[in-house]
Amino acid sequence: MESLINSDFLLGEKMKLNNKDFNIDDLIDEKYMHKDIGNGIFLSEYQIDVLLRNHIDPYSCNSINELIFIIDEVLEDENNEELDLISKEINEFNYYTYTNK
Repeated sequence: MESLINSDFLLGEKMKLNNKDFNIDDLIDEKYMHKDIGNGIFLSEYQIDVLLRNHIDPYSCNSINELIFIIDEVLEDENNEELDLISKEINEFNYYTYTNK
C-alpha cells in the first residue's frame, strides 16, 4: 500500500473527504509554519507578529532561551493572554526540539 504522505500528494493535489473536494494547499496556512529566523530560533509568522506587537524583537535574540527570558519579563509586568499563549508554544517547541529524551 502506497503511503498517503508523499511529495505528489502534498503538491497541489486534491483529495475527497465526505464527498467534498479539498486542495491540500488550502488546508495549510503558511503563517503558522515554523521557520528558522536565525540563532536556532524557529518561529511562525504569527508568533513573530505577536512578539513584534508587544515590542519584543525576536531577530535580536542570540538564543531561544534569551527570547523566552524576555517574554517572561514582559509577562511579569502585564497580563497578556496572546503573548502567554505564544510563550507556551515557544517553550513547548524548544522542549521537544532541543531536549534529549
